[in-house]
Amino acid sequence: MSNRTNGLYEFGSFRLDAAKRLLTRDGESVTLAPKTFDLLLLLAESEGRALTKAELMQALWPDTFVEEANLSFQMSALRRALGEEGSEWIETVPRHGYRFTAAVTKVESDDSSWFRRLAPWVVAAVATLVALIMVWVVLRAHPAPPAEPVSFYVHPLTKTIQSFALSPDGRYLVIAAGEGTKQPLWVRALDTAEPRPLPGTEDARDPFWSRDSRFIAFFADGKLKKIAATGGPPQNIGNVTNGRFGGGTWSRDGVILFSVGAGSPLYRVSAAGGMPVPATSTEASVGSYHDYPSFLPDGRHFLFMEAGGRPHLGSLDSKDIRPLPGLPAYAVFLPSLRDGEGHLFFGRDGALMAQRFDTRRLQPLGEMLQIATGVRGRWGADFSVSASGALAYRTAVLNRLTWFDRQGQRLESVGEPGALQVGFRLSPDQKRVAVQGGGDGVDVDVWVVDLEHGTSSRLTFTPGLDNWPVWSPDGGRVAHRGVREGRPGIYLTDTGGASKDELLLETGSHLYPQDWSPDGRFLVYLVSNPKTGFDLWLVPLAPPRQPIPLAQTEFSERYAQFSPDGRWIAYTSDETGRTELYLQTLPPSGARWQVTTSGGDSPRWRRDGKELFYLAPDGRLMAMAVSGSSTFQASPPQPLFLATIPSGNPGPSYDVSADGKRFLMSVPARDAAETPITVVTNWQAGLKR
Repeated sequence: MSNRTNGLYEFGSFRLDAAKRLLTRDGESVTLAPKTFDLLLLLAESEGRALTKAELMQALWPDTFVEEANLSFQMSALRRALGEEGSEWIETVPRHGYRFTAAVTKVESDDSSWFRRLAPWVVAAVATLVALIMVWVVLRAHPAPPAEPVSFYVHPLTKTIQSFALSPDGRYLVIAAGEGTKQPLWVRALDTAEPRPLPGTEDARDPFWSRDSRFIAFFADGKLKKIAATGGPPQNIGNVTNGRFGGGTWSRDGVILFSVGAGSPLYRVSAAGGMPVPATSTEASVGSYHDYPSFLPDGRHFLFMEAGGRPHLGSLDSKDIRPLPGLPAYAVFLPSLRDGEGHLFFGRDGALMAQRFDTRRLQPLGEMLQIATGVRGRWGADFSVSASGALAYRTAVLNRLTWFDRQGQRLESVGEPGALQVGFRLSPDQKRVAVQGGGDGVDVDVWVVDLEHGTSSRLTFTPGLDNWPVWSPDGGRVAHRGVREGRPGIYLTDTGGASKDELLLETGSHLYPQDWSPDGRFLVYLVSNPKTGFDLWLVPLAPPRQPIPLAQTEFSERYAQFSPDGRWIAYTSDETGRTELYLQTLPPSGARWQVTTSGGDSPRWRRDGKELFYLAPDGRLMAMAVSGSSTFQASPPQPLFLATIPSGNPGPSYDVSADGKRFLMSVPARDAAETPITVVTNWQAGLKR
């Protein structure tokens, strides 16, 4: 909006300088976003006339089509900036627009005579006094209703949104999005309709903001980086050695805490750059990892989640940690204006919840309140909150098991859509699928889907995590990861429901079943190690079940699969600096082959062992013809199609039919582009109800 005047306006204790684009209250500057300032200027110049919504939107966004919610957002921001007194001046005219009821005095110039400046002040004072008396009378008879939350949508730029975060001042939203190709971070000011890219942030993940909302930190290329929110060259903060990221937080004093997963503690580093050092210790729970930190108001203590979402308290002054029983899992802390208090935001049963939190006693206060429905929990980073009064969340996209042919054509879907239909395996007879599902990432069970009838039955019933299912060769049992009262292990469950879970192995570390040998004698599993990342081990099914190391190096080895004849095992390693596919003999002899040179992940065998499938770095499903008996021989890999794999997918992400002609994948039940990010202003009003 172009300035139509260079005048000075005074109302109440406020002074509006159009030429300097400055608003002061009792001489103190009041910060306004550009569109919010333009809106106030329009209202001040209206001389008490009711302005229509269309008139205001045309003036504020003359060359852009915007939704009416953008105007509602600006009006809500202006009311907050003016305070209780100012909120009374902005009158909503039903089915029309808004009227500014304050007594506005136009001052000619700062260098006018003292008399000219004194007269308007006297008039304004009298008018203000009369207005206040009138407002007081009206309020006594008709108390003003509380400000209502205002919602609007931010539509995704692509079908894949990895994560998003609101700036602490609630003015901007940063989005990490991409689909098969490198995409930069996108920043949208909430008072504009279009986002803008940040060049140099390609492949960025898990962005988070500095406390002053000036910088954005993100993970990319094995490093933690930062970039100014207005753009410019990214700057390296520190190296990130492990492969799984889990978010970060930035203190008011310029200290960054971040998670790297893979059996690791939280790390800390100066926002100015340096060598990251551990901020917590995982020695008390070997193989665990720490995730999702958020600073408390003192800037020294912080909340974080241990594996499985268990809340803990940490401090920058010590690596010692303290569990906080009774707090919700995967909660995010947000301070409030009241000293010593804030709110915890978390997911529960598909809803976004909030609860007051006492930061001195470290205890929740009052009842949990529902803020939004259809939202997954923190496991998946589906929401972001700002102390300034903004909330952003994305409705969960349900997945559905679906068959594809070798050309990538969709054939048929299996069962009903679910929020966590990932980490699945086909049964040996190809008639059933073991899949993890239910809950919001905190209480997860293994289910079995009948492919012929499309029905589902629950296999595990213990509260907590049960996932990463693997079938026995005869289909009579399923091995799966289980977390019981914070202790992770591998459990065996009879698929006929004849017995309870049997504990196969518990080492104190987090264990993830990978595959069951064709002869039924061994189970290969993944273990997270704070020093070596991920390693692969074998455990015999017969007592005494003493584990045997299979691939244990300073690099991360994952996703192991037995060949159908049991002579080979395929797995991945990042020893070259990129995840590649390898083969090793069984029993382990030290002989191994690097199968890929351009990246490879998630190997799967065809039932006759004559073809090996894997995922390329760009998401394409690849097929490799295999031959040879004493030595491994393979033809150059051939691309099949671009696979649709949910981001952040825990566990196996696809499976192959016995003849290698069909592929089972978990894909969104509907177009993810149909699920925009919902932005809500003034969420505090909802908390008061």
